Amino acid sequence: MACFIAVLVVSSIAAGSAISADADHSAVMRRHVGAVQLDATGEMKVISAARSTPRGKMKPDECNVNYIKGKQGTNNCTDPKTQTLIEDSWQCKEAAERACPDGTCFSANNTDFQLDMYSWEHHPWRCYQSEDKWFYNPIGYRPQNLTGNDPQGKKGGTPVCVQVEYINGTEDSNSCGPDDGEYEHIMVESVCHNAATCLSQCRPDAFRTPDAEMQNTPKGCHIVPTTGCVMFNTHTTGCTGASCSGKPLCAIKQEHTTDHNAGGS
Repeated sequence: MACFIAVLVVSSIAAGSAISADADHSAVMRRHVGAVQLDATGEMKVISAARSTPRGKMKPDECNVNYIKGKQGTNNCTDPKTQTLIEDSWQCKEAAERACPDGTCFSANNTDFQLDMYSWEHHPWRCYQSEDKWFYNPIGYRPQNLTGNDPQGKKGGTPVCVQVEYINGTEDSNSCGPDDGEYEHIMVESVCHNAATCLSQCRPDAFRTPDAEMQNTPKGCHIVPTTGCVMFNTHTTGCTGASCSGKPLCAIKQEHTTDHNAGGS
C-alpha cells in the first residue's frame, strides 16, 4: 500500500509539473505574438506595437513640455538637441487635445489615433499630423516609404516632437549647462515664479536674493543649495568663479518654441 501511495504522489507531481510547464510555455508564446508585414522589397518583418500607456513612470507635467512639429515627410525632429519624438500614444493624445480642445483634429472614429497596419509603412514614426488630423503610428521600426500613398490614398505627414521647457543649469555657476545654446536664464521674476510652481519647487516668502548675496548666486532664477528652494536674483551678472553658490533654473529659448502647441496643418 505504501508503495502504491508513493507512486500516486510521484505521478501527481509529474502531472502538475507538466501542466505548469505547458502554462509557462503558453505565456512565453503569448509574449511573442505580433503583427507580420511585408516591406517594400517583399521581405517579411515582425512588428511590435509600441506601448500605449506609461510604463512605470509619471506623465510629464504639461506645463513643462512643448509640442513641436518636426520635419515634414520624415521621422525627424527639427532640433534633435532639445526635441525628441513622442514615444507613447497617451502623450500623442494629450498633445492633440492641447492643440484642439474642441476635438476637431481627432480622426473620425479613431480617438486612439491608431492606424491600420497596412498604412504603417507610409507615415512618420509614432505621433504625427496629416491633413489637420492627428495619428499615432505604432510600427516597430522607422518607416522609409513616406513619399508614396498608403492604401487609403493618403501619404506622409509631419512628426510631432516634445521638448522640455525648464532645465537645471550647472551647479555653482552662471551656466545653463551643455545646452547653453538652446536654453537661457530666466530673467523675469514672474516667469521664475511660474517655473517654480510648474516644477513643484518651494519658494520662500522673501523670493528675491538679498542685496548682500546678489554677487554670490547665479543671476535670475536659481535654486538655493541649502534649502532646495527657488529664488530670484535681480543682478544681471550674478556670481563668478569660486564665489558662486546655487544652480541656475533655465528655460528653452523662444526661437525653439515658435510652434508651441504643434497646431495647424
